[in-house]
Amino acid sequence: VTAFPSQLLMEWMGQHYKYYLEKGVVIPHQLPEATNFETLIRDNSLDSNTFTLLHAGNLLQARKPHALVEGFLKFKKDNPKVAAQLLFIGPTEHYKTYLQEQSGKDSSIQVEFDSRPFKEVLALQKAVDVNIILEAKADFSPFLPGKFPHCVQAEKPILILGPVKSEIRRLLGAKYPYWSPRDDSQRIASTIQELYNNWLEGNKHLIREDLKKYLSERYLKEVIESLPKSI
Repeated sequence: VTAFPSQLLMEWMGQHYKYYLEKGVVIPHQLPEATNFETLIRDNSLDSNTFTLLHAGNLLQARKPHALVEGFLKFKKDNPKVAAQLLFIGPTEHYKTYLQEQSGKDSSIQVEFDSRPFKEVLALQKAVDVNIILEAKADFSPFLPGKFPHCVQAEKPILILGPVKSEIRRLLGAKYPYWSPRDDSQRIASTIQELYNNWLEGNKHLIREDLKKYLSERYLKEVIESLPKSI
């Protein structure tokens, strides 16, 4: 038996080695342990009247943020009276200069280049209005990002920037509305506008009990118990 963190990765590998399709199992990244975030959220309080989008995590070279920044700035230009901010938290070696320049031009783009403690980042993901997952430019992405369970646990809308075919979209569903190709700044701006409109209307949460179960210890236990005894 071979374990994979995502269904698409198992299928992709199975194209090259049929055994993976016959004997493979999917064990996704797990939800973080339940934590009382009240104190952490209070210590990292955000203005409740400011629409806040967060990208937390390492900006690897393949995760180019330019269209995201351009889309956010276009959204702001189209809504000059709206209080909104785009936060980047985490190492960003390849794009540090670019993000410093953008932050210097517009204070609504905030960047922290160092890592924060894990539980503190989880609290921020729960406190902001939108969490962002930025993937590499590709025909498809069979990988499940490690922070996906954190975003599901945060219960806030997730802005997905990546390929049409990806493990994230497979899990969220093809009709999930808050998605754009990574390099389409116009569509990103339109998607942020839709997220903002829904936020104004009070639709501030994304609660997916099905995904919580899929990413849970209970599902992991079910997978393990379903394995043949002689492995």
